[in-house]
Amino acid sequence: MSARMVGLYDDLATALTGHGFTAFDAVLATDSVIDLAIDHRRGVENLACATEGDADTSLHDQISRQWAPEPTDTRERQAIRTTMSHVIMMPPREWFAHKLDLVLDGLTTRHRPGPQHDAPVPRRPRRASDVADH
Repeated sequence: MSARMVGLYDDLATALTGHGFTAFDAVLATDSVIDLAIDHRRGVENLACATEGDADTSLHDQISRQWAPEPTDTRERQAIRTTMSHVIMMPPREWFAHKLDLVLDGLTTRHRPGPQHDAPVPRRPRRASDVADH
């Protein structure tokens, strides 16, 4: 990880602790949002690639066909497939905004004003016997 990225994580997590987040939740929130952004960007780039064996068909087009509702699908499955087809056609930035809103809503729900207690930092076992004892 570059020094610039370390600085970004550090600044964002520190800002969240300034708003009452525990250090653990601030790091978790920062890492989650950055992971979401990176994963989304990579997904958008991959969808533009041609599919294996067909240089004229993008992965985006192939996935669109795969998610098309089937007449034999249940009503629930048709609703899911119709929604997924709509999402696939949605501008990537718009879909990312929906996902980010979901994560931020979760953070808002989890973060409540009042006395906060820092969550324990998970400890890696030093020996195999440490794992067996728990």
